[in-house]
Amino acid sequence: MLSTPLFPAAPATPPLLSHVLQLSKTADEPWIWALIELAPTPAKAAKITSKRIEKLLREWRIRRVDAGQVTTALRGRSFSLAVGTVEAASEHVLLLLPHLRRLHQQRLAIAARIEQLLDQLSTSEGEQPMPDVKVLLSLPG
Repeated sequence: MLSTPLFPAAPATPPLLSHVLQLSKTADEPWIWALIELAPTPAKAAKITSKRIEKLLREWRIRRVDAGQVTTALRGRSFSLAVGTVEAASEHVLLLLPHLRRLHQQRLAIAARIEQLLDQLSTSEGEQPMPDVKVLLSLPG
């Protein structure tokens, strides 16, 4: 990949994670994080059984992909890297997962609280709801 001072080259995605991105484009789903913990390196991914993947998908209630698709993604073609690179990248990702989980929980809690506050503002007794509240409540998602 070419880079310029204005556009530096993007860092390479660790081998396992590039395959996981076939399953979830943004890798922001908790089941993907559980999968990464289960198989943090290509060597561990090669040893994981379809039965274990099925169990993981069932636990997280994932139906859009099946164990075969996950197995194919995990065992996809990898590229060669310097010795220790895969292990270092995998360890780094494993260190970040608890932070991702916490941020995900906080994001859900904040979304619920915002929804609760907007509902309270829209049902104020004896007053017309503020126009901004109506607009915010009409937004999808």
